Formats: sequence, structure tokens, C-alpha cells
Amino acid sequence: MSWRLKSTSVQGIAETARKRFHSGSTCSSSESLKAHRNSLTWLSVLRGSLALVFIGAGILHFVRPEAYRGIVPAYLPAHALLVVLSGGAELAGGIGLLIPSTRRLAGWGLLLLLLVVLPANVEMLRLYRSRGLPLWGELLLWLRLPLQVVLMFAVWRVSHPAKERF
Repeated sequence: MSWRLKSTSVQGIAETARKRFHSGSTCSSSESLKAHRNSLTWLSVLRGSLALVFIGAGILHFVRPEAYRGIVPAYLPAHALLVVLSGGAELAGGIGLLIPSTRRLAGWGLLLLLLVVLPANVEMLRLYRSRGLPLWGELLLWLRLPLQVVLMFAVWRVSHPAKERF
């Protein structure tokens, strides 16, 4: 993008500065600028919501660790340690999403965490089915599996600048 100003008017200078500030964003009208601001608000709300979910889940790992130890697959060692590590990672990632300087790193960490805890989600479903409990609970656990992908997309969206998103 050229650094040459469109015009020498104050409006032209402001327009050029706004484009530079938004890393190439083409907010050429008040409507698109308003949409851009609404998008930032929406992302802020999503980021805050995800942070609360991860912080809350991280705290629960320490308050009710037995519930989490019970869903660690049997083939994995050191169930108690894995629960502490995953809880700490959720806490750190949730807090990290709220701090601009750590947001990107927190996003990568949460993406990795969401990927590695997928076997625990499958184990939770397997255990539920083996107990012969109500079908509606099993349905929720089946829906939990694709939710992992939605969470991964949301974490990516709120933790990476627009120029890095696909």
C-alpha cells in the first residue's frame, strides 16, 4: 500500500491514517467503520466469554479433580498430574487471552490443549454409555465432540490478528 496521501484535505489525511492504523482495513465509509467497530466489540465479547470458560474449567480441575481424573483414558499414566497440568493450562490460557501481549501465545496453547484433551472427551462418552444412563446425556456428550472444533476455531479467531486469520 502506498504511503502517498489521497488528498491534502483533513478528511483525506484522517482516512489515510485510519487505514494505516487498521493494517490495511478498507474502512472508506462510516458504515464500514461502524461494522469494523461492531466486529471488534463482538470479538471482545467472544474473547471474554472464552476466557471465563477456560478460567472456570481450570479452577474446577483443582476444586473437583476426581471428576477429571475419572475421564483420563486408562492408557495414559499419572492421571492426577495430567489433571493438574491441564487445569493449569486452562487457567493460564484463559488469563492469557485477556492480556494483549500474551493473547497469541495463549491461543496457541489453548489450541494444543483442546487437541490433546479430545481423548478425555471420548472417554467421558464411553464411560457414560457403559453405565446405561439416559439417552439425552449421551446425546449431549456426542455433541460435545464437534464442539471441540468450534472452540478451536473461536480460540483462533480471538487470539490472532486479522492478517493472520484464514
